[in-house]
Amino acid sequence: MPYMMLPRSCSDLRVLWSQSGIVTVFASFPAGLAQSSRAYRLEPPSEKANMVAWGFDELDIAPSTTATLSPDGNRAVLFGPWGAEIYDYINWKSIYKLGTRSTLSVLWLGNEELIVADTALIERRSLDGRRSLLCLSAAESHGFGEDASSVYAKSAGIWYISDGVKPWSEAADKSQSRSVAVTISPKYRVYLERVPSGPYETMPMIRDVRGVGTVSLLIKPPPAWEPFPAQSNDDPDVSKTDRAFTNGKRQGRRELALTFDLIDDAEGLPFVLDTLQRFGISSTFFLNGEFIRRHPTAAKEIVEAGHETASMFFAPIDLADARYRIDADFVRRGLARNEDEFFNATGSELSLLWHAPWYAVSPSLVTAGASISYRYVSRDVDSLDWVTRLDARRNPSLYLSAAELVDSIIAAKKPGSIVPIRLGVPSGGRDDYLFGKLDVLVDSLLRSGYALVPVSVLIDHAR
Repeated sequence: MPYMMLPRSCSDLRVLWSQSGIVTVFASFPAGLAQSSRAYRLEPPSEKANMVAWGFDELDIAPSTTATLSPDGNRAVLFGPWGAEIYDYINWKSIYKLGTRSTLSVLWLGNEELIVADTALIERRSLDGRRSLLCLSAAESHGFGEDASSVYAKSAGIWYISDGVKPWSEAADKSQSRSVAVTISPKYRVYLERVPSGPYETMPMIRDVRGVGTVSLLIKPPPAWEPFPAQSNDDPDVSKTDRAFTNGKRQGRRELALTFDLIDDAEGLPFVLDTLQRFGISSTFFLNGEFIRRHPTAAKEIVEAGHETASMFFAPIDLADARYRIDADFVRRGLARNEDEFFNATGSELSLLWHAPWYAVSPSLVTAGASISYRYVSRDVDSLDWVTRLDARRNPSLYLSAAELVDSIIAAKKPGSIVPIRLGVPSGGRDDYLFGKLDVLVDSLLRSGYALVPVSVLIDHAR
């Protein structure tokens, strides 16, 4: 069977598979800070092309392109920040340009009609050129008409009018609408209020001029912020480098650190990187030398995504195992070797944060790392995602499903918490994995009012 070697950081794979058997694969992945795309057509053996087996040929597409196939499989719509275009899917030729505005989504209503949503308008479009407006995607300017019963909105340079009941329609008198569209009527004032957190950046507000009161045009989700602990005796003393850093300050800031441990397996990394990018979160990744040697490209992708990278020693060794002779020199050399492995793979340097594999910790380990300026990072919430089906045979109560792990973390976390998440598939296996529910966990934490920060930020804010 044919196969493709795609970048590990692929954030989305979309397969177009027509009834006639034509297969095209679209892959999206971050290239630096810009989202890029590639497309591949599965081609049969061809003497003309000197092919002896099925294979994938790369197609020429614009960056950040995605696609959707018509029900009969004869046409495909390609769309992205550059606009939207209809292709003859069988021959892969452009047949109709839908527009050049940044297009967010396209839905086929049949083989001849589509709904196209760009950054200005949402329209019903036909292949014969007919189009009808469904809604506005955004407004550059807005306000009331002279009679205060009509609302004007300007989108893509054109004024539209609505009475709040009927759909938007293009304003008939464009010159008048430009002059009368104001944000003040005899009864109300309309303005935009910036929202510092939550799902919206701004909120349209309506203020009653004659009476008293201001309401939001949209229903703002009620805040579910948790109170700070009544008192806290476990704020860290960051000046004492001979102690492991287990948590940040409990008062003053609702913030915590989600950290990711990579021992020898990269399973789950693409989803994690994509989720963190979508939520705009920078995190801390602890990399073991075995992982760096096996997956140097993955290590580089973590750096390119802008995350903090820390050390998890040069080999997956249990530093609490009495069978090993663990002295300060062994720890120092192990950390130094991991620095070199990481630099050779990425061209970048590890931060001076570390923890031993499986969070083995002792005063001698912490002191040995501190002697070469490393700060030992522990945890105050055990996510228990390392418990496998094999472990459950010995202690069934420890094994929780991924959804239950999310619930237990939400219940256990506090301001300043450090919550580790293990990537990869451990020997012994699990039915599901916590990293697969990262989007659910992040969403729950954000809704509780928490900021998710790298460990170095927790340390800095604890000073």
